[in-house]
Amino acid sequence: MRYRMLACALFLLLLTACGHSGDRPPDDGSPLPENLTGVFVLGDSSLTFNGDGKSVTLDLDRALAERMGLPAGKSEGGYAFLFHNESWRYDLAEALRITVGSTSQRYTAVPGSTDGKTVSFCLPDDGEQIYFARED
Repeated sequence: MRYRMLACALFLLLLTACGHSGDRPPDDGSPLPENLTGVFVLGDSSLTFNGDGKSVTLDLDRALAERMGLPAGKSEGGYAFLFHNESWRYDLAEALRITVGSTSQRYTAVPGSTDGKTVSFCLPDDGEQIYFARED
């Protein structure tokens, strides 16, 4: 009985330690970055951000579109960088949501991996982190 109580207490401790660190988004004290703008390229695919902080033009090759769960070819969509399902600054976000028509996909973002020169997130099929680099 004593061991069961100890095991249960240890399990609860691990469960709370592995959860989210709080409901507040991360803040590193830096100024807010400007909205993403420009064309970001990965192979034959691109994301074009117009600078309004919410719309994106996607041009995805068939293979990447399939891995992202979005339509192939050129399409207009919306995006949001997220922390706990709320919009947040892209450089500290934990997720990226892209919506094209009625299709919406959420991708894990690695905080700090997206900046004004790179957009990065993990693909849902295998977790591979991909990088779209801005064309200058």
